[in-house]
Amino acid sequence: MLRLANVVLLTLAAAQAAQAQTTVDVAKITCEQFLLSRDTQSFAVWLNGYYHGQRNDPVLAVERAKANAKKLASACVVAKNSKLPVMQVIEAAKAE
Repeated sequence: MLRLANVVLLTLAAAQAAQAQTTVDVAKITCEQFLLSRDTQSFAVWLNGYYHGQRNDPVLAVERAKANAKKLASACVVAKNSKLPVMQVIEAAKAE
């Protein structure tokens, strides 16, 4: 009986672990997908952290991050950007 209980617990634990392993290739998320997502704010915060990490800058200016998220949304609304990856749109904006 104890062995059966252990097998059941291991099976449940494995099932939960399998469900929790969702991966997203952020570099492939298009502007259209970004705008249609339910949680653009979380994605914008992740992007902000990513770019801060590239600069080895651990300080996050919240108001500036919010402003950048709005700028990104505005850039993504432009028809020519809708099918482009968000990160490509950001890189193009940084180059200007």
